[in-house]
Amino acid sequence: MTSAWLDELTRFTQVLDQSQQALLTVLRQRRQALHGATVLELERFNEAGRQSAQRLQVLGVWRQRLIADARQAGEDGATLVEILAHEVTPATEALRGRLLLLQRRFVEVQREAWIEWVVTQRSSAYYAEVLEMIAHGGRTSPVYTDQPLAPQSSHGGVMLDAAA
Repeated sequence: MTSAWLDELTRFTQVLDQSQQALLTVLRQRRQALHGATVLELERFNEAGRQSAQRLQVLGVWRQRLIADARQAGEDGATLVEILAHEVTPATEALRGRLLLLQRRFVEVQREAWIEWVVTQRSSAYYAEVLEMIAHGGRTSPVYTDQPLAPQSSHGGVMLDAAA
């Protein structure tokens, strides 16, 4: 592992840390805006979320390049943490610790994204049912069933496997 590669990895972790924090903040603010049904804030946070997602895509390419550079230099490992595990020094251990912290924060980002997805999906289903009821004057659509329209999808909950 060269010092230039370790320096680049340090810069990568700094940028990734800032990007993750920014995305987590946006997701939490967007959840609050969803709760408050604040349309202008939602639009602003949607744009900020898109920018954060684009930044993370660029960081993904940077990460792959770092891994490829390490492999080309003879290092073994599928992840940056695995590559750093081969050489135990204070610098590599500090970087490994930082990368593990970033992995834990990614789980937080993923959880916030799942919460947002569930809220938006449930809201969308609810409003679709309301529009269906309005469109048919409170009567059942003859295409679907003979039962009067009822909030059918609200009888169960949504169960997701966030690990999938």
